[in-house]
Amino acid sequence: MLPISSDYPVRGNSPVTWTIIALCCFVAVLQMLDTPAFSDAAMVQYGAQGALIVFDIFPLNPDSARVAGSIISSMFMHAGIWHLAGNMLFFHCFSMAIESLMGPWRYSIFYLLCGIAAALT
Repeated sequence: MLPISSDYPVRGNSPVTWTIIALCCFVAVLQMLDTPAFSDAAMVQYGAQGALIVFDIFPLNPDSARVAGSIISSMFMHAGIWHLAGNMLFFHCFSMAIESLMGPWRYSIFYLLCGIAAALT
């Protein structure tokens, strides 16, 4: 069973939700243009890698900024077209109601903090 919508009424527009969906799709297109399949090199460079996060951010070294940036960039990467489609379907159905409740600014911060927590976990 796939979700089509949420029972919670959405008030107003959902600009953050649509922006995040657009960013994820844009990053997926960039990944697909890199090679015929999703690029493994892009996953290594921009995806969050737990061992690097734990051992490469502190103590600071020349690679620390890239590893810290991968925590944010990994929030918009997906491992394939079906991974992207499934995530965006669920994200669209449920995030609009949350954004409607929280407002766009608080929801943006919430999304960012949840993504950082997910990468750190």
